[in-house]
Amino acid sequence: MTAVDLAFQWGMSPVFGWGVYGLHLARHGLRDDRALGCLCACDSGLLSQEGEAPAQVLATGQAWLAGRPEGEDIRLDDAVVLHALGNDLKPAALAAHQGLVWGRRTFGVVFCEDSRITAAGRQRAARYDGLIAGSQWAGDVLRRGGLGRVPVRVVLQGVDGARFRPEARGGMFKGRFAVFSGGKLEYRKGQDTVLRGFARFHRRHPEALLVTAWQSPWGAALAQTFQGREGYGPPQMRANGLVDVPGWAAQFGLPPSAVLDLGIIPNAYMPLVLREVEAALFPNRCEGGTNLVAMEAMACGLPVVLSANSGHLDIIGAGHCYPLRRQGPVPGALAAGLEGWGESDEEEIAAALEEIYRDRATAAVRGAAAARFMAGFSWRRSIAALLDMVEAR
Repeated sequence: MTAVDLAFQWGMSPVFGWGVYGLHLARHGLRDDRALGCLCACDSGLLSQEGEAPAQVLATGQAWLAGRPEGEDIRLDDAVVLHALGNDLKPAALAAHQGLVWGRRTFGVVFCEDSRITAAGRQRAARYDGLIAGSQWAGDVLRRGGLGRVPVRVVLQGVDGARFRPEARGGMFKGRFAVFSGGKLEYRKGQDTVLRGFARFHRRHPEALLVTAWQSPWGAALAQTFQGREGYGPPQMRANGLVDVPGWAAQFGLPPSAVLDLGIIPNAYMPLVLREVEAALFPNRCEGGTNLVAMEAMACGLPVVLSANSGHLDIIGAGHCYPLRRQGPVPGALAAGLEGWGESDEEEIAAALEEIYRDRATAAVRGAAAARFMAGFSWRRSIAALLDMVEAR
């Protein structure tokens, strides 16, 4: 197979999911006979900490765009182009002034949570040479969506095994039973369910500590997705632009001493946190991908509590995690198709944390099994599979 020039139209960053995907595409997608370019603006300060490849890929992409009009669709006739697509095949991760860049062949990389595909979505899909879904569940959503002859393939995300691996604890949370919860604060990710389940566990174990990495650049908008749900108010914003996580946790009966908010933390620093906690908790209502943060926690050898729904089903297993099998209907009216979503049971969450707390030996065995399982999910393998698909003749 001969490598072809490749462009991707989403950003690179260590502080959000699409950005991490872009970083690893830059690192593992370069070949001597291929030019690789990123077609979105990136934070140069953050990229400076990520090695030479992202800077090279960004420079190539900006050179390809030089002199072309902003806000209009354009063509790169000598390259294959990848678009980031979200719900209903809408372009994701684009600045408002940007148009779409189309190549001699163009593929959509899809992470969706809405299980509905509209007529407009089908029209958007028809412009692509193929769609690449981030989970088997998302692939099924696309295949059921009436997309005609547009081929759909699945490529799962990877894990950076050089960073995320089992390590000895340094005693950062000595005397506490620390439970990690990560992912941008959003209703579908179920942080309210985290707080309800953890609060039950905390009542029995007041030394327990919830360590959260929920902040994101879109905190103010995403906080409102909790509006009017389940008898609690939505998270409030602080003057510094971050969500007041301890203040929100107080609505669920948790004192400030029970919650540690990490703020916005770059991906490279996450292993320093994960190696210090006892467990990780992800009762997400829906994941269009496989949940990169959960995969990274598993790669670090943590016992991980995972909801058995949507994209989580690609990485779940009783031998290497603690599945939440009680998945009920999602409460309330959402402007989304909910087929495949699930509402985790707070009693089952508390029971899983209790099992880890009481039986550390079995928890360690499952954590070690999780690390071995994740060894098969390298970013190098993931990007190679992606490139094999888009470069196939």
